[in-house]
Amino acid sequence: MYYIRIMVDGRCKYLYNHRVAVFLQEYAKAFPTEQAARKYMEGKQVAKEHPWWIVKR
Repeated sequence: MYYIRIMVDGRCKYLYNHRVAVFLQEYAKAFPTEQAARKYMEGKQVAKEHPWWIVKR
């Protein structure tokens, strides 16, 4: 599974939904492929507010 990590206030967090980020990977939104995770972030406000985000396995 793939997860989206974003930098929020100098800390790395995992994306839970389009508004909330959490510290624990177990609660984060999981994607089956890297492409699905990247497509999810397209056009989202969180991607515009936090330009530093990556997809991690």
